[in-house]
Amino acid sequence: MDTTLQDNFSGFRLLLTETPVQNNVHELWSLLHFIDPTTFDGFPQSNLSGDALDTFHASLRPYMLRRKKSDVLKDLPDKHESILYTKLTKMQRDVYRGVLTKDRKMVGGKNSTSLINTLLNLRKCCNHPYLFEGVEPEPNKREHIVLNSGKMIILDKLLEKMKRENHKILFKIICIYASIPMSGWTALHVERNVITPRWIYKHKNAPIE
Repeated sequence: MDTTLQDNFSGFRLLLTETPVQNNVHELWSLLHFIDPTTFDGFPQSNLSGDALDTFHASLRPYMLRRKKSDVLKDLPDKHESILYTKLTKMQRDVYRGVLTKDRKMVGGKNSTSLINTLLNLRKCCNHPYLFEGVEPEPNKREHIVLNSGKMIILDKLLEKMKRENHKILFKIICIYASIPMSGWTALHVERNVITPRWIYKHKNAPIE
């Protein structure tokens, strides 16, 4: 493919890739060779180190803009992380016990794959028992979606507190928002392709309605 592309004359070349950083040096070098075959002529060593690595980094600077966390850290507000502990609900305890009973042989055996699957199922149970098919009762109402998960109960209480204090809340997972009571809130559902620097600037300090 590289040879075919090089045989086609073009005054300007633009390369779009979904990979922020290529998997290896040769893969990255092939892309750069297409952009500028004169500068990136031939492949570098597979394992770059020392002066060769420094030279390689220097050759990339005109073609790659990379911002590290340390470059923008001074502009970011301090991060505050709070860890809240909650108990399992009765349904979570029943499902948790069912996972252990069903997989008792796996837990006590030497099959590492089965053990990992068991641990993943236990984690699902701690998040929400409805992650298991057939556990959710009918009808599908928000009230029991909250009441059957310890985490959702805590979240529901936090929402009430945040509402009283006029805070804004960002949900990363839309299904969480769809599953909890949001009475009295002004909700804004944002698709990923809508979030631009202009959108962030417009909404970050917008007053709460």
